[in-house]
Amino acid sequence: ILQHESDLSIYFGDEKKYRKGKCVLTTHRVLWTDNKSERHSFHLKHVKSTNTKSGMMGVSSPKIIVFLNDREVVQRMSSGHDQSQHANLQQPKLIKIAPPKPGFIKLSFHSSSDRRDQFVRKTNKAVESKAWHKQKEEEKRDFTTKAAGIRGLMAENHRKQQQQSKVVNEAFADLESLMVHAKQMVSLAQRLAASTEAKEQANEFDTMLQGIGIISPVTKQAAGNEYHSLLARQLVDFLLAPLRRSGGMMTLTDVYCLYNKARGTQLVSPDDLLQACTLMQRMNMPMTLRAFEESGVMALQLNEFSEEKQTNKILDLIDHKCGANGVDELRLSQLLNISINLAREQLLNAERNLFLCRDDCVHGLRFYRNMFASYDRDMYWNKVHEQKQKIIMEL
Repeated sequence: ILQHESDLSIYFGDEKKYRKGKCVLTTHRVLWTDNKSERHSFHLKHVKSTNTKSGMMGVSSPKIIVFLNDREVVQRMSSGHDQSQHANLQQPKLIKIAPPKPGFIKLSFHSSSDRRDQFVRKTNKAVESKAWHKQKEEEKRDFTTKAAGIRGLMAENHRKQQQQSKVVNEAFADLESLMVHAKQMVSLAQRLAASTEAKEQANEFDTMLQGIGIISPVTKQAAGNEYHSLLARQLVDFLLAPLRRSGGMMTLTDVYCLYNKARGTQLVSPDDLLQACTLMQRMNMPMTLRAFEESGVMALQLNEFSEEKQTNKILDLIDHKCGANGVDELRLSQLLNISINLAREQLLNAERNLFLCRDDCVHGLRFYRNMFASYDRDMYWNKVHEQKQKIIMEL
């Protein structure tokens, strides 16, 4: 998907045919719907050229004039006696059909001329790249004797490397090229991620991918009214692995830094990030936004996260790693590989649930296992009384 438009009308020639619907531009076609019963599309291979027409304030909207070329269709064979088995084996005959008069359509943008200019620029780039031809060429590659044997495999591998290099170079030529080649870039990244070498060095490969950044970041210009929902989906895809490595929770501040680092120059604002995270629960995503009660610190938390399991993990670390020294927020953040703010909140939460008790001394605030929680007053004093009676009897 190259661009979304939420308010676009279509003209057949100078006659307005469809009014104010949603439009999507992809690398292959333009799609339009009124969100009711009307759904239409045309393939970009039928685009001959484009032109723009300025609008007048309060009178007409800025437009794109799309000139259509002839369509090639397969000629149907007649059902007469001349149709034979040999005729069926012959190459089908293609005939050209002229577009409906007057040979052009208009796309009317009720948003702004800037959106119109972006749309026509991306359309021209997609028509020029002819992504549908590249797909067909890949599908129609025939087997030859040159492709057989070890030499053939080496030649095929060399051809794939050249093709991948060409895609990368073309994609990073400018922003529009990158969006047009986004599908191929994503496919290339997925194949690389599935390789044996990547699986053997998973941590190093994750670091490399984070350094490279997100391949196709969601932008307001491309997503339109769907921006926050699409941003929420991309956040979930990006954060699933880091959240699991961090124990199932990450502060919103850390999320903001990590995600914007991966986006490079296409930064998101704190407000947009917060709105996208707020939508996650409504969209039934595998993570939700959580705000801690007293401090108000906000964090993203996996739905599978369990407070009970996290508290048991903290108690186990105190017993086996910290001993009589207890644990503070800095030490816990190192042991759990989480931020200091999150470590503090988890310690305070365990204290509120009576699993920990604190010692606020000159060395700072430290937490210990709460031995009083398992204290049984009657049992203790009954044992003391029994021991006293036993001593008296011995005397």
